[in-house]
Amino acid sequence: MTALITSLLERIVGLSRWQKQVIVFLIDVILCVQSIWIAYSLRIGVWVYWDLAVQKAVLAALLIMVPTFYFTGVYNAIFRYAGSGMMKTLVRAFVIFTMPMIIIFSVIGVAGVPRTIGVIQPIIFFIMVGFSRVTARYLMVDILGRNRFAGQVKNVLIYGAGAAGQQLAASMRSEPAMRLCGYIDDDKRLDGQKLDGDKVFWSGKLPALIEKYGISDILLALPAISRKKRRTIVDQVQQYKVHVQTLPNVKDIMDGQVSFNDIRELDIEDLLGREPVAPNELLLGRT
Repeated sequence: MTALITSLLERIVGLSRWQKQVIVFLIDVILCVQSIWIAYSLRIGVWVYWDLAVQKAVLAALLIMVPTFYFTGVYNAIFRYAGSGMMKTLVRAFVIFTMPMIIIFSVIGVAGVPRTIGVIQPIIFFIMVGFSRVTARYLMVDILGRNRFAGQVKNVLIYGAGAAGQQLAASMRSEPAMRLCGYIDDDKRLDGQKLDGDKVFWSGKLPALIEKYGISDILLALPAISRKKRRTIVDQVQQYKVHVQTLPNVKDIMDGQVSFNDIRELDIEDLLGREPVAPNELLLGRT
């Protein structure tokens, strides 16, 4: 049974992006229809049949859902990871979706449809869609990734509990070969706090953390610091025999957004700890 599920998941992962979007869209359509039926039944107190009133509610909900989800970008980033960014997109989409539902069913009213449907259905629909996204992420990343990379998962710490570190952590959720164990930061006041569910540790605890969690890799998410400061941190981290990678300088991140694909190996300038010096054009012209 497990092999069958894994095989099915692998087939889905192998589909093109638009094919995955179509599948998720169809799932949302089914959930939208189901949420109308559930909301209607809860309001009436019995399981209702597929009568004309239910059909009216379903048609109106679908006509609102399709353009709302499309133009709010619900299907754009869904296959990367189910993190806070995706949830913000869903919340925005459902706020927009709920307003016309309330106006049509609760304010104006539709014959045969209880006015409370305009409020109850969006709530049920949101819960169902959110649960579907979390479940998909669990199956595709956690279950499938665990089978693919069994025994090869690396325990990772992110050095830097700022915006870059948070964006990097969100991107890492779609990397099944890496397990984020938390953040480390030089600011002792952040020790013990959490960012998106992952704990922040003071950098002074680094040796104990490496031993406790079996850390193999540390990712430097400090794109705005000087090379001298970066060199100091690199020297501190490398003495513990872990693999160190870094984000590029903030000016080299074109769109201001950080992802796992931006991570690179340390270069000679990181190791030397000095800023690059631009060539003297006057001297070059004399050669």
